[in-house]
Amino acid sequence: MDLVRAILLACEAEASGEPVFPLVIDGYSASQIGYHATILGEAGLAIGSDVTTRSDDGIRFLISRLTWAGHEFLDAARDDTAWAKAKGIAAKAGGGGIEVLKSVLGELAKDTARRLMGLPPA
Repeated sequence: MDLVRAILLACEAEASGEPVFPLVIDGYSASQIGYHATILGEAGLAIGSDVTTRSDDGIRFLISRLTWAGHEFLDAARDDTAWAKAKGIAAKAGGGGIEVLKSVLGELAKDTARRLMGLPPA
């Protein structure tokens, strides 16, 4: 899940709005990045294309842009403290899948908003 977040952050950081390809993230192989970029597309968080060739070692996926859902997920996951807390809660719930993380991050954001407005927790 940390790689998923890193890919989204890297795509968002591209000031020109152009696709970032090849995407390089320290500590991860090109095939790991390609696979996770692909599942971001399948999850509806990014739009892109499979650009894998026969000579490639793994999947190569060109993310052309984030979707609205991708931006919303990233907005909720941007804060390191919220991200760590959401991953911990998701792990305790039995899994850290993207849907679980999206739900946990959404609830954490709602709780923060309620607290900032001076409202009691839900």
